[in-house]
Amino acid sequence: MQFISEFNHHIWGSILLLLLFVTHIFFTIRTKAIQRYFLKGFLLSFQKDRQALGSISHFSALMLSLSITVSTGNIIGVATAVAIGGPGAVFWCWLAGIISMATKYSEALLSLKYRSNTEHGSVAGGPMYVLEYGIGQKWLAVVFCVSTVIVSFSMGNITQSHTISTLLQYNFHISPHITAIVLTLLTAAVLIGGTKGISDFCKKFVPFMLFFYILFCLIIICSNYDVILPVLKIIFTQAFSKQAIDGGFFGTGAVLAIRYGLSRGFFCSESGFGSSPILCCEAQSKNPARQALVSMSAVFWDTVVVSTLTGIVLVLSIFQNHIVIEELSAGTVALKAFNAIAGMGPVTLLFGLITFAWSSVFGWYACGKRAIEYLGGKKLLLPFQILWLVAFVVGCGAIPDFLQNITDFFLFFMILPNLIALYLLHDTVWEETENYIFEKQLDAPSANSAAKTKNPSK
Repeated sequence: MQFISEFNHHIWGSILLLLLFVTHIFFTIRTKAIQRYFLKGFLLSFQKDRQALGSISHFSALMLSLSITVSTGNIIGVATAVAIGGPGAVFWCWLAGIISMATKYSEALLSLKYRSNTEHGSVAGGPMYVLEYGIGQKWLAVVFCVSTVIVSFSMGNITQSHTISTLLQYNFHISPHITAIVLTLLTAAVLIGGTKGISDFCKKFVPFMLFFYILFCLIIICSNYDVILPVLKIIFTQAFSKQAIDGGFFGTGAVLAIRYGLSRGFFCSESGFGSSPILCCEAQSKNPARQALVSMSAVFWDTVVVSTLTGIVLVLSIFQNHIVIEELSAGTVALKAFNAIAGMGPVTLLFGLITFAWSSVFGWYACGKRAIEYLGGKKLLLPFQILWLVAFVVGCGAIPDFLQNITDFFLFFMILPNLIALYLLHDTVWEETENYIFEKQLDAPSANSAAKTKNPSK
């Protein structure tokens, strides 16, 4: 654990941040700023490619992807960035979302290009198939899948159920035992339906949680219209300021604002992490570029909209209520700032944390399921499902302190193989982009039929 802690300390500092930043800039340039097709991707999410390979619609795949990326980090993480990096971190978080859209598009495109049939006839894809069939490195695919399974249990399951249980106990005095029983039964009822059942649930639940969280944030912002301009001025000024605001408001200038704003934006978008591409491969799509554009639009909603609105509400509350950040730990900033907003503040925080946490459980389950299926085939699915529900129950109680270190360690070994495949296949990304998008062939069927007949379990 000491080794893992020291490893995380070095990797999750400037090294990984720089690696992700360079990757996002590289693919923005390599795809000739694919971000400009965001609106096209958004509109495609409402279309259906009924005769195409896949089992769910573009929209269902988008909501399934958002169930992972929109998480408690969009609130707690952004609050931490603001607490340490100052109000300018909100601007850099927004910018991080913009540039990371290109990487999200690229990894989704490759995962769709190399997706395959499983032993029981369903379609599966993700970085593991890209690593095996795209660059011929099955051992890296195994590393990615093992890491994905572990992260899905730690970050996607135990941590989320613990968050929900703690919130319900603190705010409504509901026993963790009751939460464990009721919530596990509700979760199991959704999981029984398989990927189709999970996607059907997410396409209803995720829009519901996003709509109301965004609505609540907008109500708070509009209710304080008289301070909107000063708050926005603070955010943009501090994004480039060399020093903190006079009077020791919070933050220490642009350096920390850039570091923590970009870090939070990259983590919220999860571009380059390899998790979302696993889910988008379930979609019915005529060609890889169509769903890749849809997947790219998830970053807009997750980071550019949700995280930015959260940041504005936080800065607004801190500014208006004269909250002294220096006296608070980074983890309590969100609680203090939202609770200081009479009426809507506590409701918005509680609604956001509970719904974001619960939706993440389903998205990460789908990721872990595909990873375990790749490693051992259908025979491992039932044990995986049982262990998933057991871990969910365990998470409702106390969790070990080292769980975050375990998560960060294995998350790195998801990111690294995925980025290796992205760089080695960047020409393929460009060729597919040029063929389907720049030559206006988005409605053309995929020419890639070889990968569709491969059986990864054999």
